[in-house]
Amino acid sequence: MLASQRGHATRNLGRNPAPPTTFSPDLLAAIEECDIATLNNHLNSLLTQCHPDTGWGALHTVCYSLRAPSERKIEALALLLENGADVNQVMGNEVWTPLHAAAVGGDAGVVRFLLDRGARTDIEDGRCGTPLKRAVEDGCADVVDAMLGRGARGPGGKSELWIWNGGIETTLLHFAASLGQVGVVELLLERGGREVLEAWDFGGMTPLTSCVDVDAAEFVDAEEWKARERVAEVLVAAGADVAKRDRCGITALHGAARYGFRALVVRCLDCGIDVNDTGDRGGSGGTPQHKDDEHEYVFRSTPLHQAVQGEHVEVVKLLLSRGAKPAVPDLDGKHALHHLLDGWERIKDDEEP
Repeated sequence: MLASQRGHATRNLGRNPAPPTTFSPDLLAAIEECDIATLNNHLNSLLTQCHPDTGWGALHTVCYSLRAPSERKIEALALLLENGADVNQVMGNEVWTPLHAAAVGGDAGVVRFLLDRGARTDIEDGRCGTPLKRAVEDGCADVVDAMLGRGARGPGGKSELWIWNGGIETTLLHFAASLGQVGVVELLLERGGREVLEAWDFGGMTPLTSCVDVDAAEFVDAEEWKARERVAEVLVAAGADVAKRDRCGITALHGAARYGFRALVVRCLDCGIDVNDTGDRGGSGGTPQHKDDEHEYVFRSTPLHQAVQGEHVEVVKLLLSRGAKPAVPDLDGKHALHHLLDGWERIKDDEEP
């Protein structure tokens, strides 16, 4: 029995090795600065130790470093790879590969070097994000450019423009638009993104309605608000159909009113979208635009409701001047004035001691 227990313990130790020791402060500084002479003298430590804070190996640390120029980082990476480092090693708090670190670090030269050395673009980190997805999130257009055209395929064998995001099949254009990443959106349109300009993702949204998603509005800060307005302008200039609804029947007019994008509101109205469109039925009547196997999704809110909730006075005035009816109820039976009074009650509650 004792022998059996010892054997079991030994096997457990084999499955759960002791954590690696960490780089000394001096060695860490040499790695971040890509001091080639020092790295040459500590190759064993570089390949067996890790960063004391992030848990990264030397490859990851070099890729993410801002303390060395791209050329010297590439020289350091070549040294590490020639001496046995794994270009696709997954490690650290974020569960990153070196390519994740390089993508977030924003160094397109390092990204190209890693790709040429066999770095995989499809490995997901601890938040289910690939290096390409992380580059889009951070707005690193030159890194995104470096990764496109490398033979990656999307879900179900679709083009590389398609990705998974939170379990939903979507495109890079939808994803970048939903984050207000103007530079990435412009790049994607140049690199084939026009083919998905009118596409619905699995959530039923187009890139334009993703940009002006009414459900996301309350979480958008002032800087991102401006970026989203610019993205909307870029998408419309590229030919996005402002009259195309998402699969739930919601229009770009609803989103534009919610965010206060006056120019887009005018464009939508001039294209013939009903100023009193309730979203759920493609206008003031008709059939639902989207129904899945379990339930019918109902939105039912007018652009005026959305502009009031967003506190965009000029857009409210514009909608009223174009025939908006304040008495149209939303899904909860509330008129636009009710939302205005709800906002006033919240303000009073906040002011009470």
